[in-house]
Amino acid sequence: MELDYKKLKVQQVGETEVEYWHAFREIVKVVYRNKSAQMEFPAEWLGWDRGWGHWLWVLLPAKLKDPEDASHDVEALASQIHLALSLMNIRNVVSVERPSTPATTEERESTVKDFTEWMSERGWHVTLTKTSTLGRKLKLKRRGLSLFRPEPSPREIIEQGRWTARAFEALSQTEDKHIALYIAERARHSNFLVSIEW
Repeated sequence: MELDYKKLKVQQVGETEVEYWHAFREIVKVVYRNKSAQMEFPAEWLGWDRGWGHWLWVLLPAKLKDPEDASHDVEALASQIHLALSLMNIRNVVSVERPSTPATTEERESTVKDFTEWMSERGWHVTLTKTSTLGRKLKLKRRGLSLFRPEPSPREIIEQGRWTARAFEALSQTEDKHIALYIAERARHSNFLVSIEW
């Protein structure tokens, strides 16, 4: 069945353009366009909680169609899509289809500690609580009044999204078929073991 998508938002990021297309309910696609190529990626709205809202989950393939073009690096592409969606005020999680790399307990703990310090330096209070034997909840709360908070720069949006995704993956301890590369502010991403609460 052919879906009828409607373009709702467009955001320029440097020399690239990211478009948000909506079909119905949770079915969405994100179109990435630059001078040399156009790529479409499936996306889905998750977390239909009325009180806390929902977020857009974008899934990128492990390898892009045009491997000869160095400008189409999956990590760079993910950061541009994450930034564009964040600038459109769309809570988002950008993931890639590849298994997580095994890490030791010390590496995982170090990543979470570094994330906590990094967020604390930028005005966030981070709390990690146990929800079950293996389950964890990562609570992030902004210190101070949001009225006096300056708008984050594009670089800060990308860095915070990347750090949040790293901490989420470090806490996950699961061998999933995809990993989160970027998690935007207020995106309440979760899996069987870890949940994020903003």
